Amino acid sequence: MESPMEIATTAANAIVGAMATGAWTYVSGRCTELFAKYLPDKSDDVLFRLDSYERLVARADPAARDEARREVAAVTARELAALAGHSETAAASVRALGEEAAGHPDGSVAIQRLTFNNIKAGGDFYGSGGDINIRKEK
Repeated sequence: MESPMEIATTAANAIVGAMATGAWTYVSGRCTELFAKYLPDKSDDVLFRLDSYERLVARADPAARDEARREVAAVTARELAALAGHSETAAASVRALGEEAAGHPDGSVAIQRLTFNNIKAGGDFYGSGGDINIRKEK
């Protein structure tokens, strides 16, 4: 089983890779959702820092952008490790966020997300696809 820091490091590399690309708006929105859900008291501060990191990467000289991303990824990993260490569910969410961000390396984002909440059915329910969420909320 991966430690929270291992999960966070993998996700941070993908998230920082999305900075200064067309995917950043989507990825930062997902970060907002996760921090607000699992660490609401730290959410605003962390998201402010992530946006600051994105501006740093965006303004970096193209020749130095990879170095800027490496430095920002290390700091971002620490932020995400706190989130991933919150619970197993939070760790799975951080992992999923990293996979989503890594899935769009060219900066384009094509998201088709279906979410079904509190389904009450008398028979079978079938869903297929890579991005369908079915959950029962309490």
